This record gives sequence, structure tokens and C-alpha cells, in this order.
Amino acid sequence: MPGIVGMTEAEKSPSTGRTDQRAKGITLVTKLMVFLIMAKKRFKSTVERARIIRAIVEEHYEEGRQDRCKLWVYRNVIRKQYPMSERTFFRLLSLANEPQEPGKKGRISA
Repeated sequence: MPGIVGMTEAEKSPSTGRTDQRAKGITLVTKLMVFLIMAKKRFKSTVERARIIRAIVEEHYEEGRQDRCKLWVYRNVIRKQYPMSERTFFRLLSLANEPQEPGKKGRISA
């Protein structure tokens, strides 16, 4: 099979014979998107609310008891004090687990 000029057989895709440049570009774009999502900046108030939510959950949540699960804590405690959706509740719980950079003011990058 005639090869592409300057390309070795190892650089060609085994299924199509094309180069892997396209696949390399896709993975680079994917990595960049993941980096941008992970580097999202958050306001101090959001981070503080996440800490408060985490403290309330730790106070009321009992591991192993299905009647005191995180969803119960959300429905019976959190939603009455801080009106928010269930999705926002779980997003704030995951935000409270992320490490923070000390010394940041205004917006905080997580």
C-alpha cells in the first residue's frame, strides 16, 4: 500500500490508514475543556455556603441509616433553611470537598 509522504506505518491509524493527527487534536481539545471546567472560579459567598451546607450535612447525616441519608437531610433540613434545588445541593457538597488556594480574595478558584 502506498504510504503518505513522511508518515511511517506506525503513525497511520490501523483501521483506516489515516494519520492520528485528528485523534491527537481531539484529545488535546478534550484535555483543554476539562482543564477549563476544573479551573472554574467561584465567589467567596458560594464557597462559604458550601461550607455551611457541609457542616449541616455532617451534623444530621448518619452513614448506614437509610432514613438519615443525604437526600433526607436535603429535604428536611437544608431546603427549609436554604431554598435550592437538589442538584445545587449536591453540587455544593462536591464543592466543599475541593481544596482551596489560601490568600485569594474576591473570586476563589477551586
